[in-house]
Amino acid sequence: MTSFHNIIIRLPRANPNSGPTNIFHVLSLSKSPTWLLKKFSLVMVMTIMILFITTTESRHHKLDKAVPGDDNKPVSFPAVQLRIQDQYVGMDNGILEVTLSKPGGSVTGIRYNGVDNVLALNDEADRGYWDLVWIGNGSKGKKGSLDRLEGTDFKVIVENEEQIELSFTRTWNFSLEGKMVPLNVDKRFIMLRGSSGFYSYGIYEHLNGWPAFNLTNTRIAFKLREDKFHYMAISDNRQRYMPLPEDRKPERGQALAYPEAVRLVDPVEPEFKGEVDDKYEYSTENKDNRVHGWISANPPIGFWQITPSYEFRSGGPLKQCLTSHVGPTTLAIFHSTHYSGEDLILQFGPSEPWKKVYGPVFIYLNSLLEEEPDPLQLLWEDAKKQDYQFWTRADENGYFCINNIRAGDYNLYAWVPGFIGDYRYDYLVTIIPGSEVDVGDLVYEPPRNGPTLWEIGIPDRSAAEFYVPDPNPNYVNKLYVNHPQKFRQYGLWERYADLYPDGDLVYTIGVGNYSKDWFFVQVTSSIQCGAKTQYRSRPHERRGAGSLLFGKCTQYLL
Repeated sequence: MTSFHNIIIRLPRANPNSGPTNIFHVLSLSKSPTWLLKKFSLVMVMTIMILFITTTESRHHKLDKAVPGDDNKPVSFPAVQLRIQDQYVGMDNGILEVTLSKPGGSVTGIRYNGVDNVLALNDEADRGYWDLVWIGNGSKGKKGSLDRLEGTDFKVIVENEEQIELSFTRTWNFSLEGKMVPLNVDKRFIMLRGSSGFYSYGIYEHLNGWPAFNLTNTRIAFKLREDKFHYMAISDNRQRYMPLPEDRKPERGQALAYPEAVRLVDPVEPEFKGEVDDKYEYSTENKDNRVHGWISANPPIGFWQITPSYEFRSGGPLKQCLTSHVGPTTLAIFHSTHYSGEDLILQFGPSEPWKKVYGPVFIYLNSLLEEEPDPLQLLWEDAKKQDYQFWTRADENGYFCINNIRAGDYNLYAWVPGFIGDYRYDYLVTIIPGSEVDVGDLVYEPPRNGPTLWEIGIPDRSAAEFYVPDPNPNYVNKLYVNHPQKFRQYGLWERYADLYPDGDLVYTIGVGNYSKDWFFVQVTSSIQCGAKTQYRSRPHERRGAGSLLFGKCTQYLL
């Protein structure tokens, strides 16, 4: 176990006689700043935003074995079995059976709880798959080519009664230049005895001398049976019955400002009429993206994407990613430029060797007896109990412990909600296997050039404290009515012009209330070019140079 004891970061007191110091409760470890700026690869995010940035070395996670019984012997589950055919390979542990294409490595079927296949009954290559978006050498922007990462070779890595691990690889060569992303790809799938699910992770490798390219997005996706999975759950307060895919088609839906957003005009189920469906409304910050998925009521089955750890995700704890959406579809996003723009594009030069593991993620299935009351909530609560959480939280005294950190040298970063600026520890934190590290007491003094004359909002990397309007009644998602995350409603940026039809917002310091008078997002005006939000300050008795500090977040940058 690797521990950090007594990490206390104190804020400066207003005067020597003031009360107890405040404690930092947002901390992070990262690799060197140059590497961080180049690769933006997040290692792990702990419960109150404690995060790490990984090395580029490739190591996959050790997976837990079956839960032992009271007599310290393995629970009596059937041995895991492997079935290899000409075009398919199957893993079966008696709880579920997973079938994959060979050598492509797409998940074509999952048999569970009496259902022959919980996946969509469409093209086999479009049910459970890895993919990425890449841009060739010299190209710019976020738009690129989609690659489904179909394997060309198949290999059994592990086969015994306790575990099966399968490998589906694709090797790049120069005859594929310009046609295929210049990466060696190894997709892995693992099934354990007694486990109601399976793991998947991928290994990407770019060799020295290979062509330059940019990587914008990569993920694993699963599409489920639309005749069975109708209820989606992302968090305790973000779950609902969902419309059908056909409700989004032109004959039933009205296209809105971007393709992902559709107003449901004539849905199959009348209860959804008039609502907006938009997959971006179900995005989640990395720090909260732990378990999400879908539930079938008949039979009662849950299908969940669970993230055991976070070291492979990019962008930091507040970076948002897609989760589940109409399809029914569930995603595990490993790297994405959504909500961040071109700054998060991974750019690889022609002489740059690189190797990285994405994952593992755990695909978990659960079920209940049909006579159980409230099956939707019971299945969700069970999914949350699985051993996926890899977080910690600094306590009221500033102590916390982080387990299972990968070996390497790290920088320690931190921030405090309510105070502008970041803390950075001056020394490297070196992690070696089996070690415990105590960095002692760490004191943070936020940047301060003098007394604060005024402040609009709270510097907590969120805009939740500002005024968030109700949506246009024609563009409502019922889930977010009277909801703490109502900022996810579609079209709120257009409400700015409704609220300020004749001119831009003017905020008077000392008079205005930012929770009522400051629009939560700074948008372009529909009135004229160069329009801007204005703020006015009352005359102050002090004279001299001052500093104006801004904090921003990027919720609306898709």
